[in-house]
Amino acid sequence: DIILREKRIRYLEDELANTIELSIQEREELEKEISDLKKIVYELKKEIEQKDKELLNRETQLAEFDVREKKLKTRIREISKSAGNTPKAYTQTAKLIDENERLKYEIETLKYRDRVELINTQKTLQNAQIWDTPNEYESDEKSQDSYTSDTDMTTIAELADTIDSYLDNPGTNRLILSNQIKR
Repeated sequence: DIILREKRIRYLEDELANTIELSIQEREELEKEISDLKKIVYELKKEIEQKDKELLNRETQLAEFDVREKKLKTRIREISKSAGNTPKAYTQTAKLIDENERLKYEIETLKYRDRVELINTQKTLQNAQIWDTPNEYESDEKSQDSYTSDTDMTTIAELADTIDSYLDNPGTNRLILSNQIKR
């Protein structure tokens, strides 16, 4: 590109030299313009040389970067392999951590359910005790705690077994079941 422009300037100089009928003033003006063009070309050449040096310097820096990156990558892989920190091990570790968190959540859920079930059982027992509390007007013989009386326990156990068997049988008529419970 620059060489072509230099040739075109030489052509202008040759053409100016071959022109006979020019005033001195016109010749000086044209020579000055040609000189200005030469300066522009000279500056462009200097800039191009500077850019070439910068480009060469950048290419050298990029090559150095690539070498250092490769060495660093190799070093990191060696350290990872020696420590068992391969991507596969990392993935496995991440899976184990996730599984651990999931199990912790399940344990907390079960603890909560157990607490709720315990509270419900306590309430049920309290209600049962209220219903099983002997009437103040009954005799001392009848005022024994129903949990310590074998005959009462047998009756309660039979009732519970009967209710369970009816509930387990889907064909059981609800009317029959409610009548049995009312007795």
